[in-house]
Amino acid sequence: MEHLIMTEDLSGSVRVEFREDQSDEIVIVTHMQAADLPESFEASTELDLGVGLFEVTRAQPSLHADFSRTGKLTLWIKKVERPERDRHTGDDQLFAPASRQRTLPPLSQGVSHEDADLLLMYEEDWRQNEVIATAHRALVDEQLERISHTPVGLTHVRPTIASPLADTALDLEAVCHALDASYYDGVALCTAHTEREVLGGFAVESALGTSFYGRTDEAGHITCFGVHVWEDVEGLLRDLDTLASVLPAQTLLFVSWCSASATALAECASLRARLLED
Repeated sequence: MEHLIMTEDLSGSVRVEFREDQSDEIVIVTHMQAADLPESFEASTELDLGVGLFEVTRAQPSLHADFSRTGKLTLWIKKVERPERDRHTGDDQLFAPASRQRTLPPLSQGVSHEDADLLLMYEEDWRQNEVIATAHRALVDEQLERISHTPVGLTHVRPTIASPLADTALDLEAVCHALDASYYDGVALCTAHTEREVLGGFAVESALGTSFYGRTDEAGHITCFGVHVWEDVEGLLRDLDTLASVLPAQTLLFVSWCSASATALAECASLRARLLED
């Protein structure tokens, strides 16, 4: 969810990467204003991520002066098992997503195969970063404006865009071929302490390490197209630029709801060039 792809309204923001303490796997990447982060993570810190309480076991860097200067912060976290009534007390830091979609996709009752290689996501991550047709630009701008005025610690509930890609026929196989992507067995959402597969869902990882996901119809056309995590900004921009070469780039936007921004796919090549110059 890398915000450096945005250009004007991200001053003072920090890319916060959450990693699981034991496996070192990325749990979520989000962006926060430096002013909303604590002065130091050297003392014991607990975070409410909206899906439970987590303890920060390590931070890099640990001091506000350092991560506010670099714009990057990595936190290693582990789940805190605590009765619900004890949460949100004392000096807990509240990290709530700036927004989430009103409805979730159709879900199975559980995971069909225990050994399935699924892309796992928290339910609030569903369509936090996604490709949307410019036909919805007015609605996108309206929702971005509302998100920008949502107080820290509260979550704006976005209306679900039923047909985010409008009449654009994106073929999953063609997209995967262009990205030199490998397939997961599907995508699942972690809800209420269980994992449930998205019906009609897919997930792939590009050769550059960007995780894409979404749903397809019976003809194999993508009906919603999200971006979960990526290795770095340059890689994300390269992947989006690749998509722009095989898709109707002038009619599609990359919308990062968590960063309150929207970028035309056709602009990704120039943004990447500017990034490399810096």
